[in-house]
Amino acid sequence: MKKFVTLLFSSFFIGVGLNLFIIPIHLINGGIFGISLLIKYVWGIQVGHTMIMINIPIYLLSLLYDKSYFFNAILGLAFTSTIIDWLTPLNGLVHLPIITSAIIGGMTIGIGVGFM
Repeated sequence: MKKFVTLLFSSFFIGVGLNLFIIPIHLINGGIFGISLLIKYVWGIQVGHTMIMINIPIYLLSLLYDKSYFFNAILGLAFTSTIIDWLTPLNGLVHLPIITSAIIGGMTIGIGVGFM
């Protein structure tokens, strides 16, 4: 139960950081988040869906090496992708300067990733 609460808490922070601060001003994050954001900005595909599609080959490779990591990662990906897409209505609710939005968004996402 503790794992699920932590995943939910972490996913919520990541979803809020992306949807409230990063996506409305078209900033790019690093890693898979960044690639997913680029695809969203170019083709309009939801970030959560893109994260799943990009991560599938990576996670299948991890299945060969560590099955427990694979199952935990899939669970985290499912929670995070779903919460990110569910929180899409937060886009545009806050209008901050770019630097402020980048700092707050980065900190919020960082809290979520850190707990995860």
